[in-house]
Amino acid sequence: MKNKLYPTIAIIALAVLFTVFSETAAQSALDSMENCIKNIIPSLFPFMVISSMITNSGASEILGKIFPIAKLYSLPLCASAPIIIGSICGFPLGAKAATELYERGYISKTETEVLISVSNNTGPSFIIFVIGAKYWNDIKFGIFLYIAQIICSVIAGIIVNSLILPPKQLKSFVGNTIKCKETHLNIAKSISSASFSSLTICGFITFFSSLNSVLSNLLCFAPINLKLTILGILEFSDAALLSSEYKSIFCVFICGFAIGWSGLSVFCQTLSFTSALNLSLKRCVLTKLIQGILLGISSVIYFTKINTNMIIDKFINTPLLQALLFVILTLFCICIIYIIKKCKGA
Repeated sequence: MKNKLYPTIAIIALAVLFTVFSETAAQSALDSMENCIKNIIPSLFPFMVISSMITNSGASEILGKIFPIAKLYSLPLCASAPIIIGSICGFPLGAKAATELYERGYISKTETEVLISVSNNTGPSFIIFVIGAKYWNDIKFGIFLYIAQIICSVIAGIIVNSLILPPKQLKSFVGNTIKCKETHLNIAKSISSASFSSLTICGFITFFSSLNSVLSNLLCFAPINLKLTILGILEFSDAALLSSEYKSIFCVFICGFAIGWSGLSVFCQTLSFTSALNLSLKRCVLTKLIQGILLGISSVIYFTKINTNMIIDKFINTPLLQALLFVILTLFCICIIYIIKKCKGA
């Protein structure tokens, strides 16, 4: 009974909030749908079709041999394709490509869970030109965020999948795969799958955008740090936009954290592809949490060391920044050594 009580209370509270702030929620949903039509679908849909074509045609194996990134996580070479797709096209395309590989029998269940944890990143166009150039009026910051995101993703992926939760049964990453289904290029199926996925993604974006608007009204008198933290946990783009308006050290950290963490909205989008396959997101959540913390710290270091016009909070001092920088560099060196050993072992 208790297991059902708390979800019921949460649902009722959510219904009351959406009723009280119905006008705000409706306007936010309308704006979000317009954004999906003008920006999200045009930028994602072609890549979703291409992503599906890559996995269905067997091109992922060839792509993995050219760019053997999956070696870093002891995964089959074909697993490199979702990592590349997730880094270039943005989420949730990496996770979608990973589940498609699993459905076709290229990778095992454990390998899929590992792959999803390292293939969900924000695309370069949104980080560089929207968050960097438009929100923060600093395209260099956007470029830094994108590069740092990829580095932090590798570090977090190695920490979680090699140290904290090392998989017990992974096949050799030299290129061996389990027996898979017959592969062929099916354009019609790829377009159909991408169309359904696009609508699903837009649905999650619309809901969480409305939820953020309602919570912003509810927390109108709350401290900005509290509001930013909640937005950062729920949806990264709203947090990045609001943080750019204040530009304090905490705002810089939340901006970086939100991008690395990606938000509950993206996790729900990922869950829409994984739930039917009984795949766990435990690794993904832990990896993205560590990635968010690392990217948040990296963003603070960037602004306090490079952007000298930044107004630095009193509690941030040079020794602390040096300590944070030392932690980042130490983790980076450990990962470089790990990568070298992996490459030699190949």
